[in-house]
Amino acid sequence: MPKHVYRIDSNDASGLETLIDAVNARDGQFEAAIRQAAALQPLPYAVYIDYLNQPPELSPMFDPFTFDMDTDELIVFSDEPSIMLNALLEMALYMSGFSTLMGVDEEWKVQVAIGAWRRVREALKQQLQMPYTIGRMWLVQLNPDGVAHFDPETFSLVVTLAGCPDVEIEFPDEAAPDLVSAYRQLSRIFDVIGTAISLQDRAVFNRRVLHAVNLIDEHLAPHADEDKPRRFDFDL
Repeated sequence: MPKHVYRIDSNDASGLETLIDAVNARDGQFEAAIRQAAALQPLPYAVYIDYLNQPPELSPMFDPFTFDMDTDELIVFSDEPSIMLNALLEMALYMSGFSTLMGVDEEWKVQVAIGAWRRVREALKQQLQMPYTIGRMWLVQLNPDGVAHFDPETFSLVVTLAGCPDVEIEFPDEAAPDLVSAYRQLSRIFDVIGTAISLQDRAVFNRRVLHAVNLIDEHLAPHADEDKPRRFDFDL
C-alpha cells in the first residue's frame, strides 16, 4: 500500500491509528471526532492524503477532498485534522448512498448537492458533539463588476456561495437585485434540504435534492428567454 494511503477497517485499527498520527490529531481536539467519523459506517475504504496537489491556500468555497467513484477511495488534499474530519463525514454520506449529482451537465446542479451535503455534515457534527461550524467564519466580498448582472454565470456563483454554511457574503450596492434575491432563496433551500437528515435518510435526502434542482431550474435559474428569477416556496 502506498505511503500516504490509510485503510479504514473496523476489523483492523492500525490504518486509523496511523491516519490519526498523519494528521497530527493524537491527543488533540479532533481525535475523538475523527474516530467517530471513521466508525460511522462498517464498510472498509482507503483514505489517500495527496500532498502533491495540496492547494496553496484553503478556500471556504471548495472542499479540499474528493471521492474516486471507481475505487471508492477518499482523496484528501490536506493533512489538517479539521479537514480530515469533514472528509470522513462526507465519505460516510457517500458510502451510505447520498446523491452527489456528479456527472450532470450543469455545474450548478452539482453545487446544489454539495451545499446540501455540507448542511448535513455540520448537523451530524452537532448531533455527535463534534467540533462544528458556528455562524459565519469567512467573509467574501464580491467584485461589483462581477455581480452587476443576473445571468447563468453569476447564478452559478451564488449557488456555490449559498452552499457554504460558514461564509457570509457582502454584496456591493451594484449587485443585481435579482441575484441577491436568488442567493437568499438558495440559502434557505439548502437549510431545508438538510433538516432532520441522518445517515439512514439517504432516500429522503436524494428525493429532496432532486426536487430542489427541478424547482430551481424551473423557477429560479436564468434561462435564455428570461432574466429574472421568480420566487417560490420550497417545502419538504
